[in-house]
Amino acid sequence: MSTTAVLLKDKQEANIKLDTQIQILRVAGLIGATEKPSVDEADKLYTENIEELSVDTASGNILGPGKLNSKLFIKAVKEGMPENYTMLKVTTPGKESYVFLVWGGGLWSTMYGYIALEPDKNTVKGLTFYTHGETPGLGGEIDSDYFKDQWPGKKLFDADGVMQIDVMKKGKVKLAEHQVDGISGATITSVAVGELLQKWFNGSHYGKFLTSEAE
Repeated sequence: MSTTAVLLKDKQEANIKLDTQIQILRVAGLIGATEKPSVDEADKLYTENIEELSVDTASGNILGPGKLNSKLFIKAVKEGMPENYTMLKVTTPGKESYVFLVWGGGLWSTMYGYIALEPDKNTVKGLTFYTHGETPGLGGEIDSDYFKDQWPGKKLFDADGVMQIDVMKKGKVKLAEHQVDGISGATITSVAVGELLQKWFNGSHYGKFLTSEAE
């Protein structure tokens, strides 16, 4: 039984790694939304195109190579933002971007996802949620193409450096450059997405990197 447990654990960890890599490759635009590379293909794409970098939280400076471990990072942040974190840098010519892990409370669950920013550190390239327990057909629509397709090109900050990124009640968008149309019937979940992005990209979380000269 112990051998079976070990084998199952190894398989589970391999599946988690594959899913993580696929989610990151998708949000960074390195594979299409419906592509499902094999374990070897995903690992090759990830290794050849993405750098895991350790960032100093207080200054935003890159410290050197890092190691992405979402579980440990999530656990650490529950005690307060750690002194450093791992950010992903996509180095593929023409597809350069930065990818960050984000999460926050929805209506019924915690939503966990990844967001990719263009090299200007302000323009959203993509946003995806890889796990949540929101109501299917309502808050669960944060996984829908309708919702995800609105994010590319949105700006986190305005010209004065004021954070404007947000999700509005459906039909109430006033700042098209920064705001996304919410999901009908799922206002609480929609608003929560905007709030979690505002939290993660403020100065005490990922914000210092956005204003630093680090590349």
